[in-house]
Amino acid sequence: MTARQASAGQVHFSRMRAQARTMSMCAGFAKYESCKARWIAQHPNATPDEYQTAVRAIAKACGV
Repeated sequence: MTARQASAGQVHFSRMRAQARTMSMCAGFAKYESCKARWIAQHPNATPDEYQTAVRAIAKACGV
């Protein structure tokens, strides 16, 4: 039994979908880092527990 080879269109679509997923992830991480840096600057005396809670909330909001 031989495997069916993907058509050029299927390969192109698959690559485009992978690129879109990568771009989305990168955008989410960039937003996360930006928001986290802003939070740290606004809360210089935060406790480790406050920081952890904030980072988790930021990550959830940014989808990372």
